[in-house]
Amino acid sequence: MSEKNEIIFHQIRNCTTKLTYAGIYILIDPFLVPKDYYPGLDIALTPEMKKIRVPMNELPISIDEILKDIEAVIISHTHIDHWDDYAVKYIPKDMPIFVQNPGDKKIISSQVFTILG
Repeated sequence: MSEKNEIIFHQIRNCTTKLTYAGIYILIDPFLVPKDYYPGLDIALTPEMKKIRVPMNELPISIDEILKDIEAVIISHTHIDHWDDYAVKYIPKDMPIFVQNPGDKKIISSQVFTILG
């Protein structure tokens, strides 16, 4: 049994985190695609690094387990490693989503999600 105001921070992959506070489950920056889903990033420091597909690791738990009990999602920004194709596909469209800026709000709203921030 957890304490009423206990914080549980579960890093899943990259920036993807499941935060639990006072029994409320929040998903932060869902990067849910399978290993090697995207081509290497143009911002990589070397040509060799640009060839490395991302993400470099599989999810350690299933998407169903990640989304279990989630009551809201926080998106820091909409780069692919914080908001990806699988997040758009698997997160329920009526899930409350919080964003930080009007550009991200426009992108995620166009994907038919409920934006609260």
